[in-house]
Amino acid sequence: MGHIPQIIRRTGPWKSKCGIMLKNLKPYQQRILLENELLKEDFKTDDAFVGILFKIADMEQSHTYKHKLYYNPYTETVTTYEEVLEQSQWHEWSCAICNHDIQAKMAEFDIGNFVCVHCKDAHNSDNGRIDPRIVDSSFEFHKFCRDLLIKEQKRFLQFIKYFEKGHKRDYR
Repeated sequence: MGHIPQIIRRTGPWKSKCGIMLKNLKPYQQRILLENELLKEDFKTDDAFVGILFKIADMEQSHTYKHKLYYNPYTETVTTYEEVLEQSQWHEWSCAICNHDIQAKMAEFDIGNFVCVHCKDAHNSDNGRIDPRIVDSSFEFHKFCRDLLIKEQKRFLQFIKYFEKGHKRDYR
């Protein structure tokens, strides 16, 4: 959580509301001062009250995303933010030995990430050698992940350009 900023009251050429300078406040704190009806009453000179409003807004800002529900495109359900992040790391892959369908984790490159449960026991690193098919699968998965991230990066940059230019385009 952020700290409550020092409330500076000055008159002069600075932009202010209720005598409080807006320059050193965060945008959402400035919005509170500009839009809050309670500050038009007797509370506008009470620094403790303004500090409480800022503290409440700061708590809402820092904890809101944890309680929201999001559409999870990986499971096609509504889940929490943490579940969406967890699911985004897993991708469909095939076992390096028997080609059985498995789930491989994006940031993991150990043997168990590229083989199914049945092949994992037979092809582990305890025997001193790693099957070349697992190494090849590891390289292929690395290229797959890199291409996926580059594609997402390009899509994100298109999204940014959309808002910079202000005209509509389809980004799928």
